[in-house]
Amino acid sequence: MSRDHLRKAGVGSKVEVSQIAMEDFDPRVKSGTVIINPPYAVRMEKEDIMGFYRMMGDQLKKKYEGTTAWIISGNMDALKQIGLKASERIPMYSGAIEARFCRYDLYAGSRRPKGRTKLNEQ
Repeated sequence: MSRDHLRKAGVGSKVEVSQIAMEDFDPRVKSGTVIINPPYAVRMEKEDIMGFYRMMGDQLKKKYEGTTAWIISGNMDALKQIGLKASERIPMYSGAIEARFCRYDLYAGSRRPKGRTKLNEQ
């Protein structure tokens, strides 16, 4: 269905659609945008969903340096498990579910200037 909608929008040849376990996917680009619409826990147990979101954050940190990730989720507690700071949070609804569309800018290392620590910033 996604491919059909992309084709109808005239961008089908510019967007890659894949269904693969995130742990098994090896991105082939060093920049770009990743959009993820993970489960919100309607069909997963609480422990499973929290672990899933932690895994997602780990994979983004390890493999997606240089990209921007956007994640839509209706599970605010699970979003905290990603372990990354969102640079933007857009409130929205996914059907009847209150959700957030969060932007994560993925980069190597830290954005804190060299020589600065949390202690001397206080």
